[in-house]
Amino acid sequence: MKNTKMFTITIAYCILTPATHAQEVITKTESPIKASLGVYSPLGGATRNAMGSILPLLSLSYEAGKTLSDKPILYGAFFDYAQNRKNGTNTSVTAFGVSARYLSQSPRSQDRYFYGAGVGSYDVKIGTSNSKVGGKLFGGYERNDGYFGEVSYHMLSKINGNDPSALSFSVGRRF
Repeated sequence: MKNTKMFTITIAYCILTPATHAQEVITKTESPIKASLGVYSPLGGATRNAMGSILPLLSLSYEAGKTLSDKPILYGAFFDYAQNRKNGTNTSVTAFGVSARYLSQSPRSQDRYFYGAGVGSYDVKIGTSNSKVGGKLFGGYERNDGYFGEVSYHMLSKINGNDPSALSFSVGRRF
């Protein structure tokens, strides 16, 4: 319940902050595509035993718009896919959803920190497929040349009594 409250507050902040700026306009993003590779690490013991402690991760996102402020919020969609084969069973996590990302500096200025949140559909497959609504909180550092590093916490409700929530670490580039 504590994680759900924190997640709800973060999503509300990211979504409602632009509304607090008078006459805020949303425009196109210069480099809207983000692609990264990394690792996905389930936190629940039973889930970790079933899926493996480290799964390769592919993350893609498209940021369709941003606010015009000096420290903009970027809005878009994300796709995360982590897959592993353990004990002869294919296991995977597929996520698709919407997100909002806040930049600590103007995109045209210097390297910057960012943080954000997303919510979407998570399909967790350990033998059988289980779809859940889940979310993620993320943060990272982005260089002016488009390269970035990101840490994410994926929050999902329990499946058959097991916690599929996870941490992920990735590096990538904006295009």
